[in-house]
Amino acid sequence: MKKYLQLALAICLVLALTAVGIPPAVFADEEETVSIRIVHTNDSHGRYAAGETCVGYAKLQTIAEGDGHRADLILDAGDAFHGLSFATVEQGAGVAELFKTIGYTAMTPGLADLSYGTAHLNELETDSGTPILSCNLLDGTSAQPVFTPSVGLTVQGVRIGLIGVTSPDLLGELEMEDGQSLILADPAACVQQEIDRLRKEGCTMLIVLAHMGDSSLWPWTGERLISETEGIDVLIDGRSHTEENRMVSWKNGEGQALCVQTGAYLENVGVLTLEVDRGTGRPVNLSTSCEDLISAGEAMELEEDAGIAAQIALIEKRQSVLSASSAAVSSRPASSAVRSKPVSPAVSSSAAVSSQAVQSSPQSEPPAPAEQGTWEMFPVFLAAAVVVLVAVFVLLSRRGQGR
Repeated sequence: MKKYLQLALAICLVLALTAVGIPPAVFADEEETVSIRIVHTNDSHGRYAAGETCVGYAKLQTIAEGDGHRADLILDAGDAFHGLSFATVEQGAGVAELFKTIGYTAMTPGLADLSYGTAHLNELETDSGTPILSCNLLDGTSAQPVFTPSVGLTVQGVRIGLIGVTSPDLLGELEMEDGQSLILADPAACVQQEIDRLRKEGCTMLIVLAHMGDSSLWPWTGERLISETEGIDVLIDGRSHTEENRMVSWKNGEGQALCVQTGAYLENVGVLTLEVDRGTGRPVNLSTSCEDLISAGEAMELEEDAGIAAQIALIEKRQSVLSASSAAVSSRPASSAVRSKPVSPAVSSSAAVSSQAVQSSPQSEPPAPAEQGTWEMFPVFLAAAVVVLVAVFVLLSRRGQGR
């Protein structure tokens, strides 16, 4: 009798644990690494429709959905809101709508984006639901960051810091519609400050979104930024419209960063697959093989995401009404008076970049469906436990009567 009672209680305990959602991982060894998938773009300049030379946003969404592994992060390195008429007719609004639907995690501003002025760019940030990051783009009066310098996110249990940075070389080219005075402070000093702060807050992997580029004609490049800082793991670059994929050593020589760029005009979409150690939160076997460029030619075989394709059609129809008035809108930044200030040594070396890491948006961290499903099945598990318990006691009662 006692033996059967113990068996019944054991069965009920197992069912109860299942009902309250104790995950199987508690009883099994977890994988040592986690795969983090990142889709990235740069310098699209208003290109949006799929074709022989453009992946397009509808197929970008297909790429982001992946083969059973939705991208953990979708990032952009600038110059998305300005360029061809699709972007300029509504001053970036159409692109912002697509960014929101696709679920971009974050971006950094490019020179063309900034031509609208920072106030309008802040509106596009809100409309797109995409944080705009730049740690060294400062207000000319207050010397405070115009945009959020960085954010801290939790991705599959790994704390990742995202930092935005803008090339100081753009200062002489800035022609903003609102004529705001800006300072572009020393990028290495500002990025290092954000790296150190994010490390203290528990971020174990650091990704930089940079609108800096790769050109021997420019004083600042993405490669130089990596070589003058310590701690960058991945730098997603923009501005030079070149394809980049190389490892660059840190300042202290104790580590390396992967520097990537897709080219321009959505001719390619970058897909980074990073294996990260669960225990340390650090990337494992980081190399150029982590990056995969999907070209417009390769994307021809992909189906367009129906939702994004329909949204694009609606935007095109809406913009056709505005086409006459937008014909005079240049695809280049408009000329106007600029009140820029040179970067002073004091600001470059000691700019107070104050910010707080924000949590990731619901798009980047959806609720776990498995946990929701378990709670929805709670009554079923509970009923099963009761049935088993009653059956055992009936059996025991009959055995007792037989004796």
